Amino acid sequence: MAKSKFLTEVREFMRLHGYSIRTEHTYIYWIRFYIRFHRLQHPSTLGPEHVVMFLSFLANRRDVAINTQKVALNALAFLYNKYLNQPLGDIGFTFATRPRHLPTVLSSAEVGKLLDACNERDRLIFSLLFGSGLRITECLRLRIKDFDFSKGTLTVFDGKGAKDRVTILPQSLKPVCDEFFEMAIACRRKITNVGLALHYLVHWVRSIRLRICNLHGCSFSHLRLYAAIPIPKYFAAIICTTLCLAKR
Repeated sequence: MAKSKFLTEVREFMRLHGYSIRTEHTYIYWIRFYIRFHRLQHPSTLGPEHVVMFLSFLANRRDVAINTQKVALNALAFLYNKYLNQPLGDIGFTFATRPRHLPTVLSSAEVGKLLDACNERDRLIFSLLFGSGLRITECLRLRIKDFDFSKGTLTVFDGKGAKDRVTILPQSLKPVCDEFFEMAIACRRKITNVGLALHYLVHWVRSIRLRICNLHGCSFSHLRLYAAIPIPKYFAAIICTTLCLAKR
């Protein structure tokens, strides 16, 4: 099922129509579960009664939450209404009901104690989640240019629903953010310098190799090594040069 042609086509259809990657993973999971539940029958041969049977199984046997049932129904509604063009219509399914309870909310003092127990990196992440109201994926994708301490704003690009938004940015996080900004810039410079060094190394080794081959009239098959073997070019160039010298 992991390499199912049908599921691959559904995934490609979702990407073509701009669904988020998280929605794609969720829908594919429930569609795969639905197909397995009906003993690998193709969904086009099944109907609304089979969808109701699957949702009832989730409610009665798996004891899933109401929101989970709704997500499963949304995945199957997408499958039939959008992909297969076989509208389900009103399936007459009633979601399971459960008593509602008040949520447990941490106080500001309790949040402060949790932050004090974290290391510097995690404390900054959790502070942004708490102070700016970010989702974890939004926080981990932030870039330096998204921070604007002069206006006290933080710009979130490609958030939930592929939407951009501007949220608040606590001024108390500026010293910590500046410290991590400097670390990120230094790391970027180091990576750039290494990349340039490898770039010049490739061309230098290739020029040496060509000179050696031209000098000795080398026509061995290992000259194709540079472009043939699936390893970094600088390693291939060094190996090829070594083979030339060894042959002579």
